[in-house]
Amino acid sequence: MRAAVDRTATVLSTGSLSVEVERTGEQGQPVSVRVDYADPVVIPVVGWLFPSAVDLSASATLRQEYR
Repeated sequence: MRAAVDRTATVLSTGSLSVEVERTGEQGQPVSVRVDYADPVVIPVVGWLFPSAVDLSASATLRQEYR
C-alpha cells in the first residue's frame, strides 16, 4: 500500500507522509487506508503569522479483493 502511495504522490515529501492500513486479511472484508501529510507553509515576509505546516488527511474503506 505504501509503495502505491509513493508512486502517486511524487511531489510530496515522503518524510511528512504517513500511511496506515487496517485489514482483517480475509477476501471480501473491509480494508481501511488513512494517509496523513504535513504540508509546509511557505509565505514570504509574513510567514511568521501562519503555522509552519498544515495537516492534511484522507481515508477510504473498500472491500478487499485480494489476499
